[in-house]
Amino acid sequence: MSSYTEPEFRSTPYDISQSFSLVTKSPILDALLDSVGGLLAVLDKNRQIISVNEKFLKDLLGHGQSGEDVKSILGLRLGEVLHCVHAGDGPDGCGTSACCSSCGAALAMVASLALNNPVEKKCAIKTEKNGVPVDFFFEVRSQSLQIDGETYILLFLRDITSEQRRAALEQVFFHDINNTLGALLGASELMMEDPGNHELPEILKQGVLRLEGEINIQKILLYDSGPDAGLSFSQVSLEEIIEELKTTMPLRPEAKNKKIAISKEIPNCNLYTNRALLMRILTNMLVNAFEATLDHGTVHLWVEKGRKEASFRVWNSQMIPPLVADRVFQRNYSTKKGSGRGVGTYSMKLFGEKFLGGEVGFLTSQSHGTVFFLTLPFSPTLH
Repeated sequence: MSSYTEPEFRSTPYDISQSFSLVTKSPILDALLDSVGGLLAVLDKNRQIISVNEKFLKDLLGHGQSGEDVKSILGLRLGEVLHCVHAGDGPDGCGTSACCSSCGAALAMVASLALNNPVEKKCAIKTEKNGVPVDFFFEVRSQSLQIDGETYILLFLRDITSEQRRAALEQVFFHDINNTLGALLGASELMMEDPGNHELPEILKQGVLRLEGEINIQKILLYDSGPDAGLSFSQVSLEEIIEELKTTMPLRPEAKNKKIAISKEIPNCNLYTNRALLMRILTNMLVNAFEATLDHGTVHLWVEKGRKEASFRVWNSQMIPPLVADRVFQRNYSTKKGSGRGVGTYSMKLFGEKFLGGEVGFLTSQSHGTVFFLTLPFSPTLH
């Protein structure tokens, strides 16, 4: 099995000890470690940690700046120190698994060594702390340098997790709010033109309810509330949900020049769930499918009824590449450019499983395309 970044081999404990002695005696590196206010680490050419500054230890590891604290992480790679969930997947630890080929930190370090220039990347990393998943998002700057003929890496990290989260929430929130307000405005204008239309008041009512739901969802995401966030559950008709999606989805910009095919055989039954969250998840699934579909292509939506559950299925013809598939539900990770990305699929998983007590996943292949599914029990048991 081969590594996805270089090198696959590691420095020996003796090499690490020698490098540690060399680095700690360097007045330049010593001054950098003492003076830089951000997160700073010194690594050898095999990307193994030789030294870190106090802020790195305190902010990321919760340690103090003692000799024992530093020595406890010597020789480890960044993902191993932070307990990245993929650190043990590769043949030689952090940096050598399939997921590592899309890791911004690993790519920045390898590139800076090869180019002998500073390289900046973004890095979304999923870690575990005391068994609890924690998502980080870093700006990474890697710079190679020579000391006594040996090559080292200066790795600067800036934790922008909160900034990324806020940008993502704002982007999704205002986008969805504008769509809902646009529908409300259109319905109100039609009402003025045709006051005798008895369907319009119901459309306005549903629009206001969707607006209220979007605001509640934003609060949940903003404050990281759990399943006890005060969500209201009620009986929701599968036919009504599908009918609303059939009406609203073709109007979205992502669906322009594309079609949605909805199965006519929708089970005649109800789910006990939160309507706003259910609509958010299904809308995201359909939007993602439209974005992956070429002009004049078709997205398919259907519902399968089991003995104890109903499963919504959304299909498009494109396969998700394996390296992307591994990170589809990871918070902050996105294949799209710009800040404020990586919350759509993450929120689908969060809402569908943690808040609605169901299961969210996908199947993908070259021959069959991609199917995202949301399976909800008729009587959910929240966890």
